[in-house]
Amino acid sequence: MQDNEDDSAFSIIEKLRTELKANKQSINFQEYGAGSSISNGQKRKIATIAQNALSGPYQCRVMHRLVNYTKAETVVELGTSLGISALYLGSPAHHPQVYTLEGDENSFNIASGLFEKLSCDNIHPILGKFSDTLIPTLNKVKQVDIAFIDGHHSKDATLDYFSMIQPYCKQSSIIIVDDIYWSQGMNEAWNIIKDLPGVTYSIDLFFCGFIFFDKKFTEKEHIKIKPGKLLFHI
Repeated sequence: MQDNEDDSAFSIIEKLRTELKANKQSINFQEYGAGSSISNGQKRKIATIAQNALSGPYQCRVMHRLVNYTKAETVVELGTSLGISALYLGSPAHHPQVYTLEGDENSFNIASGLFEKLSCDNIHPILGKFSDTLIPTLNKVKQVDIAFIDGHHSKDATLDYFSMIQPYCKQSSIIIVDDIYWSQGMNEAWNIIKDLPGVTYSIDLFFCGFIFFDKKFTEKEHIKIKPGKLLFHI
């Protein structure tokens, strides 16, 4: 996809983000991750969810460019929320197949509506707890090019989901771990993951981390890059 095509897609998706942030309708919200004991069963405004739960425009563009640059064919996302990040992941011109998992039914329905509105038949929303839906999804796709772990922000859950996904990765696959500084537990999970066997390279972008398995890196290397200092155009 050329830059002008990217910009057109970004504008359309960001218009939807703006509309979500302005939506004062309240929905019942069921959260299964960290903090769920506080928010479960409560009504939350769509605007509040859009403000607090969606990956930001910069991060979404980074992930879009990564999918586009690598020509990833199969993307798995844990945590659809309202669907904005899935739209970015699925918008490159080569039409990657995006399987996005969400536990909350009302958020899932809103996201599914956006996918239908934009005729994104390459985005496949899947409803249910990750513990119930992740392995069946992985068995269906058989191989993952890029995975985005965003949801259930706890150390143990993040490590579990990573361990489930890794066997379905190939040498060129990339796993993105979101919010690696969100809590002490998430940072501990990130530090464990980047030192696991099979991981050859990691990039810490603060808001998320990239994990690589490419064996051309003969020694493990872990680098930090400040947001805005990426080596490719965002």
